[in-house]
Amino acid sequence: MRYLIIFALLLTASNARVSCKQMKSCAEACEYLADGYQSLDRDRDGIPCEKLCHRPCKKETPKKKKKKG
Repeated sequence: MRYLIIFALLLTASNARVSCKQMKSCAEACEYLADGYQSLDRDRDGIPCEKLCHRPCKKETPKKKKKKG
């Protein structure tokens, strides 16, 4: 029984896919794209799930530290 459960967990983890149909917002699609799910941006223009998003995702820029003195 243990082997069956382990096999089922491995099978579902390896088949985990993300599609635009699952996205509820552009922000969610951008998060998945940033996490490496490149399949959400089929034409590689930086816009995932083009029915939801109409502009490329904003890239987070690191905050600059203020100089002392």
